Amino acid sequence: MFHAHHIKVADDVINSWHGVLYMLVFVFSMQSLIIGQSDGWQFMNFQMIAMTFCAYFLNIHLPYYAFFPVVLIFMVFNQSLGYWESWGQAITMAVFFWTLNRSRHRYRNQKYAWVYYMGTGIGFGGLLWMWMKFKFSLPWSTYFQEWIYLTIFEALLYVYVTMLTNDSELKLRLAQFANHDALTKTQNYAAYSDEIDLLFADSHKNHLNLSMMMFDIDHFKHVNDTYGHLAGDRVATSGHDYADRH
Repeated sequence: MFHAHHIKVADDVINSWHGVLYMLVFVFSMQSLIIGQSDGWQFMNFQMIAMTFCAYFLNIHLPYYAFFPVVLIFMVFNQSLGYWESWGQAITMAVFFWTLNRSRHRYRNQKYAWVYYMGTGIGFGGLLWMWMKFKFSLPWSTYFQEWIYLTIFEALLYVYVTMLTNDSELKLRLAQFANHDALTKTQNYAAYSDEIDLLFADSHKNHLNLSMMMFDIDHFKHVNDTYGHLAGDRVATSGHDYADRH
């Protein structure tokens, strides 16, 4: 939206504020269902799974300085400023969210990314359920039962989302292969047609000037016939790289 109206705002800033607003709406809408209820602890696993999905899989980023006001507003909204267990829960949730973000950026593409993911979820899950045990005087059997449930849910979420992601990446690679030349990586006619339609539509909608340049390499067959197709491939690739840089 900002780019469409030619407002110069960095994408990271936009994404950060989107993340802040999204998390505020999510946290407060969830918490409004359990304020003052003696069985509010039963919603903890659902909150944890939803927060895991937002922080790790949706990659919603919150700047570190936004955590303190979010926690403070959450405590006021939850009417729990006087409960030390609630303070511990809120701060732990904030650190959990931040740690998941860091884990995604640092280890997401590594072979054992799932180990860091599960380690973070299990560790913080046990700590958060400890706050619930103290606050609601839960028996140890309930504490361990809910912790195990949370661990199972986090594992299932990771497997399911990873399967969907791999399928989407495969489709993206196939689309890339179908729409681009294998040698020069330039778009083919179908991709060009789609792209030019979008450019014309954007130019018309936003009253922008639009220009086009076309280049035709004369006697290129002579290069292949004289120096061989490998040399011709290098010339074609070099021409494409030059056009990208300029």
